Amino acid sequence: MIKELKQGIVHLKPDITLEHIKEYEGKNICVFYSVAGNDRNGFMTIVSVYGELEIHPENDENYRVLVDKDIYAYFTLSDVGMIAQTKGKRANIALRCEQEWNTSELI
Repeated sequence: MIKELKQGIVHLKPDITLEHIKEYEGKNICVFYSVAGNDRNGFMTIVSVYGELEIHPENDENYRVLVDKDIYAYFTLSDVGMIAQTKGKRANIALRCEQEWNTSELI
């Protein structure tokens, strides 16, 4: 689903395509994961990385935002739950996580 609002545009799963992501290649974006989905307001668990979006040269469905060796985000097209951009501001990419924890390998 794509919603065009007066203040910007929002792309939502399942309609996010490779072309939507490529629009932001080489631009500074914010990629984030929030326990509340696409909500970043309030005090809750959120991980947010701001930097230049890179697309893997050999697999255009793999992306990263790299700040330095300790601050980065790697993700795939299937991880993206929302892309939102207010006119004149940076884009925000919300990641979604549906993996179950594999605790057998932790011990």
